[in-house]
Amino acid sequence: MLIILLFPALYIFMLRPLIKAQGLSARENLKRVTDSRDELDKETDERKKTQNEVQAKADELERDNRFFVGRDNQIKDQFRKLSHAIEQSTLSILITDVKGNIEYANPKLFDITGYTREEAIGKNAKIFSSGKTPPETYRSLWNNILSGKDWHGEFLNKKKNGELFWEHSTISPIKNEDGIITNFVAYKEDITKIRKLEEQFRQAQKMEAVGQLTGGIAHDFNNILTGIILNSELLKLKIDKDDPLRARVEQTVEQAIKAANLIQSLLAFSRKQTINLQYANLKDVITSTKRLLSRIIREDIELKINIPEKDLTILADEVQIEQVIINLATNARDAMPNGGVLTIEVSDMEIDDKFIDTYGFGKAGRYALITVTDTGIGMDEDTQKKIFEPFFTTKEVGKGTGLGLAMVYGLIKQHEGYIDLYSKPGNGATFKIYLPIEESQDEDLKPREQVVPKRGSETVLVAEDDEIIRKTTISILENYGYKIIEAVDGDDALEKFIKNKDRIKLIILDVIMPKKSGKDVYNTISNILPTVKVLFMSGYTGDVLQVKEITERGLHIISKPFTDKALLIKMREMLDR
Repeated sequence: MLIILLFPALYIFMLRPLIKAQGLSARENLKRVTDSRDELDKETDERKKTQNEVQAKADELERDNRFFVGRDNQIKDQFRKLSHAIEQSTLSILITDVKGNIEYANPKLFDITGYTREEAIGKNAKIFSSGKTPPETYRSLWNNILSGKDWHGEFLNKKKNGELFWEHSTISPIKNEDGIITNFVAYKEDITKIRKLEEQFRQAQKMEAVGQLTGGIAHDFNNILTGIILNSELLKLKIDKDDPLRARVEQTVEQAIKAANLIQSLLAFSRKQTINLQYANLKDVITSTKRLLSRIIREDIELKINIPEKDLTILADEVQIEQVIINLATNARDAMPNGGVLTIEVSDMEIDDKFIDTYGFGKAGRYALITVTDTGIGMDEDTQKKIFEPFFTTKEVGKGTGLGLAMVYGLIKQHEGYIDLYSKPGNGATFKIYLPIEESQDEDLKPREQVVPKRGSETVLVAEDDEIIRKTTISILENYGYKIIEAVDGDDALEKFIKNKDRIKLIILDVIMPKKSGKDVYNTISNILPTVKVLFMSGYTGDVLQVKEITERGLHIISKPFTDKALLIKMREMLDR
């Protein structure tokens, strides 16, 4: 019983250490839990901190990505613009390696040269070389670009079809980050039209120089020729038709007229004298020239003339156009020392924008085309460049003046036309002349009737300071029945008119005279008698302001040298009005 009573106490006594141990363990566990919780919280905080840092870094990377994507788009946009600028450039752009092999070329280069991309890429830039650019140009080019410098200059290059063209080029080296030259880039501009304009300007300057020279001597020279012609004509009146001396006199007149035509042509081609433009049928002009050509060419030269049936009306000075054909035929004859064929063809054609772009000259419209071709020795390019220059000739001394083709060039320009030349050594030469076709009425093309000078009985005042011309003119007029009052200068002419104004029907006045010019005399006389008829004579109609005023006022003028027939017909026309 006692054991039973003591058992709970004993049990409790025995369990006390265990309970005590269990209590300690619980506290320790609680502490461990607490510590673990603290560590967990700490880890959570660190994890959150790490997450925040990662997020911040992610945000930073996102911002950087957006920046670089934007920069990349900007770079791509700039590259696209640059690419379009190069591809659409009006300049030819070429990139080669250091040996000159083509790695890139823009479309403009292919348009100009005629090559395709496949034909050019990988080839050396020498494919554009014509062989006409001086070697020193290439030496200068390579010396500059291989030393890292830019080079500027001009090339005479060749297209795929063989056509030559001028280029102005700027060529620069391209270097890598180490400063080593890896490529060359060339910017090229087609300056063919500019070079042609420059050549035309130089030619015009030469024409001007010849015009100044010719104009300086024209007045005196024409006075001399007038004296020769009129005196010869006067001799003809005194010599029987069967007299052998008459033929000699006629030859003298013929030669003097040729000299006069030479002066007129020189003045015309240098634009120092206006030409007598009238509507003309080109077919008739060429046909009338055929007779003259047969005298010029030799028997071993075959002449072929092909003229269309239809009329081609041009506004021209027929004498000057005949001179052009004769000069070209003479040049062709001399180019065929062993004989050959001279062909003259006439056709019509249209000059359009494509023609102008291709050949570098012309104005849109319809043109008559005269083609003069020979089978002679031909000429090289250097000769072709100078062929229209005044005083340039390939003939021996004494066999050519160097003015024939220069006159052709100037006269065609006077007619608002164009002339071009095609030739190769050994293959003859072809000259092409383009003259504007004009619209005209049928009456404009009626042939002029031959007029025979009529006799007269009127009183004429002749005022001329050159004694030979004055005396000869008076003798001729008196032979045709006219009564003459003679004056030696301007003052004398005015005095003689005042004394004889009631019987004078016509006054012949030299434009340039001592004391008073012909214009001054006319101004005074016309105030006295407004209905007076005056015929001016001029030795040179292109250099004197008085002449321009005379022609603009619709007054009458005859150019020296003139024949007795021309003077008599002109006088009769005026007196009969």
